[in-house]
Amino acid sequence: MSEYQLIHLEAREGVAVLTLNRPEKRNAISDDMRTELIGALESIAANREIRALVLTGNGKASAPAGT
Repeated sequence: MSEYQLIHLEAREGVAVLTLNRPEKRNAISDDMRTELIGALESIAANREIRALVLTGNGKASAPAGT
């Protein structure tokens, strides 16, 4: 998949994992990140092999509750 600066997108075995990657800003969505997200989601939608999307974030702000 394409390279991005503010997100990370990986796909394997029919599952795309899209990771917000601005931990220093608690993964707040900026205009630049929004542009990358739109591009990534369009890429995912166009790929017939991808059946699921997992959206996650990088850093402490994205840790599961209670950790």
